[in-house]
Amino acid sequence: MIWWVKSRRLWSVAAAMAVFCAGVELVGSRTIPLPVVGAASAIPLVTVLPLLVAVALISSMEPADKNVEGAAARPLTALNLAVVATVLVVTAVSGAVLGDGADAELWDRAVRNLAGVIGYSLILLRIFAGRTANTLMTVVVLLSVSFGRTPDGRLLPWSWINTESGHVWSAYLALGLLATGVAATIAPRRFRPT
Repeated sequence: MIWWVKSRRLWSVAAAMAVFCAGVELVGSRTIPLPVVGAASAIPLVTVLPLLVAVALISSMEPADKNVEGAAARPLTALNLAVVATVLVVTAVSGAVLGDGADAELWDRAVRNLAGVIGYSLILLRIFAGRTANTLMTVVVLLSVSFGRTPDGRLLPWSWINTESGHVWSAYLALGLLATGVAATIAPRRFRPT
């Protein structure tokens, strides 16, 4: 078990979670300049903060030694999904504790975006190796943020990460991505990504 904790670099996931929670609480509502098509010229920081946690999480799920993990007696998939569940529960509890008043909507958006980005990352990790999955996930999120609006400022349907916390379809899409990612992680592999 100690080998698994060390090989998974769980300290990096914990550090990313701490930065994420502090970032949402302290500067989550601030905007950062990105080339955005549409009415806005900047996006809220809470939109891209989930990338920190997702990159650390997917990097930690990359096998340190594929031969050792192939012969492992422990349920490595269950342990990996336990880390994913822990990240989501810690984020939700942090949002419930820290998100009072005006911050509640910010934390709702942060938890929804984190769940969706992690789900999307798990889907990509099923198809590609860890670094490639992280790169593709980051590119798709940034493209969604940059090109998720029409020239008159309306959100496009596939740009769920840009919506405010009250949009129900965004929450359903994020939960659907998370459920699909978990199902893809559990499903038996026919090939190993390289």
